[in-house]
Amino acid sequence: MLTKKKKYFKPNGNGIATRRLSFLIRWLDDATVKNDGPFFNEQEAENALRDYLKRGVCSWIVKYNE
Repeated sequence: MLTKKKKYFKPNGNGIATRRLSFLIRWLDDATVKNDGPFFNEQEAENALRDYLKRGVCSWIVKYNE
């Protein structure tokens, strides 16, 4: 299955969008993949991932670094 890569941007103080490190949490809900985020803080993303895993939900982190 081919999909376009998502890129996350945040406006800087000058009104110009710049690339920013971001994280998504992906998990399986029945037979579909769902997303949570984006998170811009790695620790927040890891805490969210830990919450899903504690509930027994198959989940993982995707890091966007472009």
